[in-house]
Amino acid sequence: MTATEIARVAIERGLVESSGKTPDATLTAQLYVRLRDHPQGPLRKIAEPGPLRARRDSVRWAWRE
Repeated sequence: MTATEIARVAIERGLVESSGKTPDATLTAQLYVRLRDHPQGPLRKIAEPGPLRARRDSVRWAWRE
């Protein structure tokens, strides 16, 4: 799922409250921090490589199996 999809589902289910204009940007930042702080944790990032970073709109988030 993309961070936008995760944010939409979380807000719809009442798991988080959003008072800002860009809840998906906030959630994206939290996902990256979580991955940085817990590289072997249950969360993983799936992305297609680009010239310097991940290709735009290719990042997806998933649980490790």
